[in-house]
Amino acid sequence: MARSSVLRLGAEFRARFEDLLQSGATLDAITDELNTALEAAGRPDRVSRSAVGRASLSLSAMLEAKRRADLVVSAMAEAGPLAAGMEGRLEVVRTLLADCSIRMASGDDPPTPGELKDVAGALLSIERAGHLSDQRAAAARERERAASAGERAARRAGLSASGAAQIRAAIEGAEA
Repeated sequence: MARSSVLRLGAEFRARFEDLLQSGATLDAITDELNTALEAAGRPDRVSRSAVGRASLSLSAMLEAKRRADLVVSAMAEAGPLAAGMEGRLEVVRTLLADCSIRMASGDDPPTPGELKDVAGALLSIERAGHLSDQRAAAARERERAASAGERAARRAGLSASGAAQIRAAIEGAEA
């Protein structure tokens, strides 16, 4: 259940709150407007300025997390298959984690333990895959350096260009 009395009011009042917040109304104006609407609806509930402030912070954080997630998704769509690599996936998981932490902090519809476990498992898998990818890239760079050095040494020793190229190819493919 939501901690903020504003978020417990229901969909109609929450929508009004969001509209007022997005229009740039002050906390005092939002508080007055909501309390007037509650009174007109015959509801005994009232909201305080601090409750409106808490709810506005919570909503702002959720909107920011959604905006970041939308940016990641649009960037991945624009960049095509390359964005589906480790960095893109890692950013999606980071966004999911941010969303879970916001939901936990707000107390409004907190993530289930299963959701948290899934996100943590995905993050762990991506981090492991990233580490393995880094190791493979480092090994490939090392093979390239060794192949270049071998080719230069072969050429200095008087081997033909094709002989030096064969040595280079053997070194590059040694650990493939």
